[in-house]
Amino acid sequence: MLTKRLADTAEPFLGEDGRSRETVLWDASVAGFGLRVSPVGAKAFILKYRAGRGRDATLRKVTIGRYGSPHTVETARREARRLLGIVAAGGDPAGDKAEKRRDQRSGKATRGSVARACQEWLRRATRPATAPPQR
Repeated sequence: MLTKRLADTAEPFLGEDGRSRETVLWDASVAGFGLRVSPVGAKAFILKYRAGRGRDATLRKVTIGRYGSPHTVETARREARRLLGIVAAGGDPAGDKAEKRRDQRSGKATRGSVARACQEWLRRATRPATAPPQR
């Protein structure tokens, strides 16, 4: 089971060539939940799951957040359970996150966001330019 002590002492794996490699420490109580340690030592919680039904479903990975403030092992484990509930209901958190990033890159603002409200206001408020006032 992933614990605070284990997370605090986690280090990247050293390969046969002596170079640091990414390491993932998996939790025993929540399937697919783990702590990823990058080659430089940065730590982040991840969740791997299958989007869809059956063994042929796409394997997805979503990053829950960095280890430390605000995520402790317990808060990240709770978030992993919440995300697995969404997956069980047919959702795809990693796919949703990717779609949101695509929308942001393409200039589309997500529904309910301040950017979307600004886009709507500008669309309604802009009118053709009028002739300058006569002097």
